[in-house]
Amino acid sequence: MIQSTLPVAIFSNHNSSITMKGGTDVSFAPSMDYVKKVLFPIYKLFGVRCDTLINQRGFYPKGRGEVELTVNPVTEYLKPIEIINFGDQPAIKGFVFISGPKHQHNKHTQIVQDLVTAVKNKLNLSGYHKITIETEVGDSDGAGGSLVLVADTGTCLIGSSALYDMRRSTINSLTDEACDKLLLDLEVKSCIDPNALDNIIIFMALANGKSKVKCREITLHTKTAIYIAEQFTEAKFSIRKMEDGLNEIICEGIGLKTV
Repeated sequence: MIQSTLPVAIFSNHNSSITMKGGTDVSFAPSMDYVKKVLFPIYKLFGVRCDTLINQRGFYPKGRGEVELTVNPVTEYLKPIEIINFGDQPAIKGFVFISGPKHQHNKHTQIVQDLVTAVKNKLNLSGYHKITIETEVGDSDGAGGSLVLVADTGTCLIGSSALYDMRRSTINSLTDEACDKLLLDLEVKSCIDPNALDNIIIFMALANGKSKVKCREITLHTKTAIYIAEQFTEAKFSIRKMEDGLNEIICEGIGLKTV
């Protein structure tokens, strides 16, 4: 819902406060911690000013989550961006959240602690030692959670995430899923992760000027976002393979102006 609402709200002539209900940490969608810690800081480069307050987490199948999205309109135009320089050895921040029935609180606290240890050990083995991890254990009717990792190189934010499913997830499976995705991007010095990339295509299309982004993988989601953006706007995208094996996406934005 945030993905569809935000491009409209930023071009309003007033501040917006929108209450959204449903799943906050569910399959086939970015978790709320990923949205807040990865997407929103990247959106800010365009001049998008927004934030969320998570009033209640929601998990499949019950949902029942509630999030308040606040949005300030852009000042005239969205700014074009360039995310093409990888930067320095990254500092990595982690965010672990698990919630469930109150009688399982101690069990979930132990799972969170074990996850922190496992993530740090795996990243240490790959040569990354600047690691801080925040944790949260909550009480709720449904059970769920997420692990989000964010690598900050000084010029780029590269994120990854994995959902906690009480029926199937293990410490190793959750750790491997989140860490392996992050390490893939860090190894080749990608400047943005594949999930964040498809979420910024619309803003590249609407920005006032040329945007450039350098990435490891162009997913079907990204290709679809580019196709739709070109159909609905006059923005033009091009993709070229770089000598280092990465892809550079260039967009001539249309410079949509606020009302």
